[in-house]
Amino acid sequence: MVENGIPKDRKDRRVVRNNGAILTAMVELMGEKRWVEITVGDIVDRADVARSTFYKHFSSREDVLLASMQPMLRILAQREGDLSWRADLDRLLDHYWTSRSLARAVFGGERASVVERALRDEAFVAMDGDARIATRQMVAIRMAAGRIALIREWVKGEISAKPHIVADAIANCT
Repeated sequence: MVENGIPKDRKDRRVVRNNGAILTAMVELMGEKRWVEITVGDIVDRADVARSTFYKHFSSREDVLLASMQPMLRILAQREGDLSWRADLDRLLDHYWTSRSLARAVFGGERASVVERALRDEAFVAMDGDARIATRQMVAIRMAAGRIALIREWVKGEISAKPHIVADAIANCT
C-alpha cells in the first residue's frame, strides 16, 4: 500500500525509528540536565529529527517524558494484585535502584509533579468500576503521592531498604 507516495511499511518503520530516537533523546537529556533546562530544541537536536517531526509525534516535552514512562506508570498504578504484578514491581524497583541518578532526576524536582499527575491519572483508570468517581479520584491522588514520595526518598538515600522492601511499602500504599 502507498500513502502520500511512500510505501506504508517504510513509513511505519520511519515512524518507529523517529519515535524511538525522540524517546531515547529525552532519557539521555534527563540524566544530564534539569527539567526546566530541557527544551524541544535539545530533544530534536539529540534525536537528530526535525522539529516538525517531533510535533507529528508529541505535543510537548511533557508528552515525551510521559510516553517514555508509560510502561512503568502502568505498573506503579496497579493495586495489590497477582504475583505477576509483584514481580513486575520488583523488577521496576531494581531498575530504579541500578539507575538511581536517572530515577532521582525523574522523581525529584520539577519533573516529579508531571510524573505524579500521570500516575494519578493511570491509577484512576486502573480502578475503573471500583467506587464512585470522587472516591476513586481521592484514592488515586493519595496513591500517586505516596508512591512517588516513597520512590523519591528511597533513590535519594533517605530510606535505607532493599527493593523488595520498598515494593512491600508501595503495595500497601493504596
